[in-house]
Amino acid sequence: MNTHGTNPNLPDTDGDGLGDGAEVNVYGTNPTLADTDGDVWLDGSDNCPVTANPTQSDIGGVLGEPPDGVGDACQCGDVDDSGIVDHDDVAAYRDSLADPVGLALTPSGVAKCSVIGSAGPCEMVDVTVIQRALEVVPLAPGIDQVCVAAGGL
Repeated sequence: MNTHGTNPNLPDTDGDGLGDGAEVNVYGTNPTLADTDGDVWLDGSDNCPVTANPTQSDIGGVLGEPPDGVGDACQCGDVDDSGIVDHDDVAAYRDSLADPVGLALTPSGVAKCSVIGSAGPCEMVDVTVIQRALEVVPLAPGIDQVCVAAGGL
C-alpha cells in the first residue's frame, strides 16, 4: 500500500505502506517511528536498531546465556557471526590481527569488533576483554555494546 495512492511518481520504496515522501516527514518529526536499519522493526522496539536483524534473533551474549536484549546481528564481540560471544570469537580476533590484508573477518564481524569503544579495527585489548568475559568469574571490564553494529562509534 502506498499512502500517496497509485501515483507511480511517489513510490513506497521499502514497501512498508508509507510513501517515501511521508516517511521523511514522519521520521524527521518523530524519531520513535523511524526504522533506521530498514528491517521493518521500528527503532523503539528493535533489538538492533542500526543493523538489520529482521528476525530479531537474540541467542544471548557471552557463552549463549539467555537472551540479553541485544540482537545477534549487533552483538559486540561476536565477530564470527554465531550469535554468541565465545572462544571461537577469540580465535577469529587473533586470526584477524595476524592477517595483514584484513580478510579474516566478514564485514559484519568487523562491525562487531570493538568492545572497548575505539574507532579503529580489532585490537589486542578487544581480545583481552573477550577472554576476561569468558572466564568463570568474569573480570572487569565487561563487554560493552559500543561497536559500530550496535550504533557505537
